[in-house]
Amino acid sequence: MNKLLSGVSIILSAIALAVSGWTASQMAQLNASLEQQQNSLVEQQKTNSQQESNITQLAKELEENQTQIFSQTARQSVSTNNSESTNNPIQPGQFVRQGVDNKIKIDLLSVKRIQNPKSNEKNVVLVQLRVRRIVPKGEVDSLNLKMSTGRNPETSEVYRTIHNRSTSFTYINDLPKDSWGNAYFWLEVPEGIDVIDIIIPETAIFNKVPISS
Repeated sequence: MNKLLSGVSIILSAIALAVSGWTASQMAQLNASLEQQQNSLVEQQKTNSQQESNITQLAKELEENQTQIFSQTARQSVSTNNSESTNNPIQPGQFVRQGVDNKIKIDLLSVKRIQNPKSNEKNVVLVQLRVRRIVPKGEVDSLNLKMSTGRNPETSEVYRTIHNRSTSFTYINDLPKDSWGNAYFWLEVPEGIDVIDIIIPETAIFNKVPISS
C-alpha cells in the first residue's frame, strides 16, 4: 500500500512538474510575443511620426513654392503692365487741351524718348503735337513752343526745352478755321523717367503723359 501511494505521489509530482514546465514555456512564448508586438507598435509609431513630419515638411515647401510663384507672377504682371504703359504710343485724341483763349486745340501725337545727338544718352524726349484752330480768323496769335516745359508729377522737377530744337512759332492766325498744323519740341528729361506733365504756354496742362521708348 505504501509503495502504491509512493508511486502515485511520484506520478503526480512528475505531472505537476510537466504542467509547470509547459506553463512556463507558454508564458515565455507569450511574453516574447507581447514584447515583439510592443516593439512593432513602437516602430510603427516612429514610422507614423516620421511620415507626419515628412507630410508637414512637404506642405510647408508647397506653401512656400506657391507663395514664390504668386510673387513672381505678380512681379511679372506689374512689369508687363509698366512695359505696356511706357512702350505703347499715345492714342489719337487721348491727350487734347484747349489753349490761347480757347482759340486752338492741341492734340499730342507722340511723346517718345530718343538719343541725344551730342551724347550716347537717351535723355531727350521728343514731343510731337497737332495744333487746330477752332475759331474764325482774328488778331494774330502765336504759340511759343520753345517756352514749353516738362514736369515730374511726383517731384515737381522741371525739364526745359533744348535750344533750337522746337518749332519756332506756330502762327494761329495763318490757319483757317478747323484746319491744323504739326509742330514739335525737345525736352531734356533724365533716363528712368517714364511719365511727365507737359506744360505749353497759354494751354491747359497735359497731366501724367507716358513716355514711349
